[in-house]
Amino acid sequence: MFNRKSVLLFIALFIVTASAARADEWRHTWNVGAKPEFQFHSNDAGIDISARPGNTIEAYVQTTGYHIGDNDVRVTERQEGDRVEFEVHVAPHHFMIGVYNIKVVVTLPENTPLHVNTSDGHIRVEGVKAESRLESGDGGVDVERFDGTLWAHTGDGHIRAAGRFDHLDLSTGDGHIELEVEAGSKLASSWELHTHDGSVRASIPADLSADMDVDTGDGHIDSDIPITVQGSLSRNRLRGAMNGGGPLFRIHTGDGSIHLTKR
Repeated sequence: MFNRKSVLLFIALFIVTASAARADEWRHTWNVGAKPEFQFHSNDAGIDISARPGNTIEAYVQTTGYHIGDNDVRVTERQEGDRVEFEVHVAPHHFMIGVYNIKVVVTLPENTPLHVNTSDGHIRVEGVKAESRLESGDGGVDVERFDGTLWAHTGDGHIRAAGRFDHLDLSTGDGHIELEVEAGSKLASSWELHTHDGSVRASIPADLSADMDVDTGDGHIDSDIPITVQGSLSRNRLRGAMNGGGPLFRIHTGDGSIHLTKR
């Protein structure tokens, strides 16, 4: 005889197995010219973007538990010339049992400017050499082998960025920031790193020219980079010039320590 508890457990296991087994896929390729652009938006999905040679933008969506369609996960795309707009919208689900996952992968030419926005999900970018604007409401942002101007923001999550930069603006409401600035970078305008709650670690070339303004509301500052200090020096505030000064490089955390190292 099955008791009520056993029956409910059996039903739950059946639902989990069924949802895990259900998977959908979607693929699309856009042909682009010499000046491609890419825009992505989602209310509930992360995205992985990588650069590769060629004149195409390719997207792949894989779901587990969800069905790709207007009533579950709606995928829409539009192209105007070399500009591609791509959206993944997840319908609200009030009761969910089982495994549910959405994987979005995009490959594109390295010179493709990016405008990426997700309300809830991670953003990973690798090898892009073009101006990029990345925003997540809730998720980490990881950028590797970048070259150019980068603006990245997340409401809740870490930010890691590595590459050669001309303009840089990184901010998170709750999370740490890790930055690796490669040789050849320059401040074409002011740079800013800001976290409301989290530590900051930045590796900076010794020959970078900037006016440094570094402070933490609750933490300390460690630095081995060559800075000509201006004003008084304290454990939570550092102001000065690198290599004679230049545009402003502002680093701030409301709660956390700041570690600056020389590359």
